[in-house]
Amino acid sequence: MKVKVISVLEDNYMYLVIEESTRDAVAVDAAVPKRVRGRFAPRAAAAPPRPGWAAGSRSGDVPAAVAPRGVGVRGPSRAAGCIRGCVEHPTGGVDPCSAPVEWLLEIVRKEDVVLRAILTTHHHWDHARGNEELARLCPGLRVYGADERIGALTHKVTHNQELTFGAIRVRCLFTPCHTSGHMCYFMWEDGSPDAPALFSGDTLFVGGCGKFFEGTAEQMYTNLTQILGALPKETHPSTGLGLQRDQDGLDSAPGTWVTLALQKVFCGHECTVRNLKFALKAEPENEIVKKKLAWAKQRDDEDLPTVPSTLQEEFLYNPFLRVTEEPLQKFTGKTDPVEVLRILRTEKDNFKKPKERPNPQAMLAFDWGLFSPFLEKK
Repeated sequence: MKVKVISVLEDNYMYLVIEESTRDAVAVDAAVPKRVRGRFAPRAAAAPPRPGWAAGSRSGDVPAAVAPRGVGVRGPSRAAGCIRGCVEHPTGGVDPCSAPVEWLLEIVRKEDVVLRAILTTHHHWDHARGNEELARLCPGLRVYGADERIGALTHKVTHNQELTFGAIRVRCLFTPCHTSGHMCYFMWEDGSPDAPALFSGDTLFVGGCGKFFEGTAEQMYTNLTQILGALPKETHPSTGLGLQRDQDGLDSAPGTWVTLALQKVFCGHECTVRNLKFALKAEPENEIVKKKLAWAKQRDDEDLPTVPSTLQEEFLYNPFLRVTEEPLQKFTGKTDPVEVLRILRTEKDNFKKPKERPNPQAMLAFDWGLFSPFLEKK
């Protein structure tokens, strides 16, 4: 199983998951740039894709790019990369300023895969607005989600429901709070040594969690500790440990269903540096937070993604997963885990990054009046 990380909009991620033996693919959270009026339309009429291109045959024409310059992603290095095992492979040849839907289809064509479905975590425009355009361009495309507000929805899913796309297996995990219909997707491939992947949308970020727009701290606590936090963080092939099916979810237990390595977490936004700055404020003596923040800053400077993380390491630096730790309880003044989480979220909502000191030379120029001619009203 291979995951392509695709950076879109200001800080969003959408993903293309590829089953390498059959070349089937599933997209997660198809976004397009938001428009106040109207929708994106091609600058010139583009030929529609050949019938069955996305859901059947692998050949066809990709519609022309429709986004103006500057709409799209931060840069080609962050734009697209393949994650397989622990190796990141940069890919080139794709215009990072193309509209995300057309860009996704271009990647599908270049990878020579069949796009079978879209998995949507929640209905917000920056995660779902591409659904309708993709459904129009790709007849027969299936769109999965848990919320009726999701555009072009064809298959409504429920908690613990399983989906199959070739050898790729998906477990749907209902995590209401950021929105009342938020669904995360846990994916793995039968018989593969590759790590499973959790697509957490806006529930769990690297070093943080989503805002409680339509839910409560109690719900987010359940999401993070009993649903996502209960997923297996690591198993060792030599022990024969794997996942077993049961009525309550996925548990790490002896079995032969699937063997796991470190589970990867693919979240919906690139906000790692901001999250870890807050984590350092909440837990200033945590050396792991300091190291992770330094690493994230370097990745950001190089215009590279900080996803994926692993569930195991999130418990070492993500304050929202560390609500029973003494430093976080001291920071919030609470001992009840739900209350700690509630206060952390409030503090994070009000958290402002430290302002960078102004350039001394620029301040001197202002003092000397060098900018006055440019600032005077005409």
